[in-house]
Amino acid sequence: MHRQGSAPSLITASLPPELLQRYEHAAAMVDELAQLGYDEQSNLEKIRSVQKQFLANPNKEDYDVLYQQHVQVKERVDSELRAIDELCAHVVLPPPCIPRLDALRQLVAVQLQQIELFHRELTAVAQGAPPQCHAVLVVHTQPFPMVVSKGKRLEDEVVVRVLTGAGVTLHSLSDMTASAVWDSHQTKGVTQSSIAPQSEPCDLYDCSAKFHVRFDNGTRKQPISLQFSVQLEATAGGQRHSMRLESGLTEPFIVITNECQWEEGEGTLLRRACFRENMEPVPWCVFANLLQKHVIRGTRQDPSRPSRCITLGEFEYMHARMFSANERVTPNQYDAFWNWFGKTFQKVRYQRHVLPLWIAGHIHGFVSREQATDLLAREHAGTFLVRFSERNPGLFALAYSTDEGGAEQHVRHYLIRPTDTNGAKRTLPDFLGEHPTLSTTLRAVQERGDAAGLDLIAGLSYRRVPKDDALSRFYSKKDDLKHVNGYDDDIAPPASAHAHTQAHFSPTSPFSPSSDPFAASYDDYMNAE
Repeated sequence: MHRQGSAPSLITASLPPELLQRYEHAAAMVDELAQLGYDEQSNLEKIRSVQKQFLANPNKEDYDVLYQQHVQVKERVDSELRAIDELCAHVVLPPPCIPRLDALRQLVAVQLQQIELFHRELTAVAQGAPPQCHAVLVVHTQPFPMVVSKGKRLEDEVVVRVLTGAGVTLHSLSDMTASAVWDSHQTKGVTQSSIAPQSEPCDLYDCSAKFHVRFDNGTRKQPISLQFSVQLEATAGGQRHSMRLESGLTEPFIVITNECQWEEGEGTLLRRACFRENMEPVPWCVFANLLQKHVIRGTRQDPSRPSRCITLGEFEYMHARMFSANERVTPNQYDAFWNWFGKTFQKVRYQRHVLPLWIAGHIHGFVSREQATDLLAREHAGTFLVRFSERNPGLFALAYSTDEGGAEQHVRHYLIRPTDTNGAKRTLPDFLGEHPTLSTTLRAVQERGDAAGLDLIAGLSYRRVPKDDALSRFYSKKDDLKHVNGYDDDIAPPASAHAHTQAHFSPTSPFSPSSDPFAASYDDYMNAE
């Protein structure tokens, strides 16, 4: 029977007005920064044209104008990079804003290298230096840091580009080659010969090469980076030049040889992204934005339009429970957090059917035992939700309502053991489907109402869904044979066994099939969170 005063079929969540205004402002800032980045690209092309004319006819007046333009562009680019960093440090961003800022940061960093190249070329002329070929090789676009599976080609390309001064005319570019650079003195694992392709042709028109790289060896859970090189032939200052360029290093990545290595590899890369080399505490928002990025990518979602992300309420839960609501996150706090979170998301990513259940909202994720009790306190008997266990990393906790009296007894909790789900033969949906006590799942829904993704991060709504409607497509198919003539359908027990079975399953037995299927285990796991 439904309890009096129960919640409607849809329980909604939304941002308070002051927070909504803050996040709308953050989304508007991302739009503004993106426009500034695109405008700066146009400014650089104009500077190239003016500087090329100056190099053909040097004079002090044009030099002073160009010099001032260089200074102004560099100041604006530096300001954009600071604004991006400050935004990430002070606001937990709407999820679609995160990949936009990543792409913008890469673009602006390349623009900074271009204006510095123009400036070196300009000052060399003023100093009367011999003609030089001013060119650099830059990693323009990259998907790193990330964990990569051995033998699987990257879906996102690495774009490497040659930048030149205004007075440089390129005649030819060799194939661009990629090589692996280890962080440590590791010598085994990925080498240049295990990168495929090792080289790609370089387009002379836009001076770039694109790599969809595959790695045929693992990195033994150690981070490595890629470095690229190219040979060019060019004319500058009326002279012919031949030179070899090497790029800087990409962000690090780890190549794994089996799925068991993913948890450690992902944790290592996220730790490096947070703390870099100095290992100083970082602002909470920096950590939260990086975690969001890794979660969306780790759950194989489109970063620009994710279906399920970490909401503000879930971040607040983690911030309070695991970081004592501190303004900054320390390496030690991160390690303790990842010991729990990493095992949990290893299971979400790889255990059969768990990932689609989490994305669809049939696994709640970051909900405390108390919050689960509150959500189910006024629900029909048989309504349930599955969440991540707080005290048992990598395990799920089941909360379900009963028809027993009293608030404490109405909602009960069960820790789903590894033996309850046995690989591909008995999955989490199978376990839930086999128990008639469970009838209705409380589905967590993230609404997507605007392009900025403000609704995504706002919070969760909750919808009641009949269990079989939610889970039946995930149930394992039974390959039972139909009746075959000449054979019994089952093995008949001895006559004495019938009496033993009746005694064992007496109406007063706690193991009676008619009793609560979770009751025997509930007492043992009553305090599990």
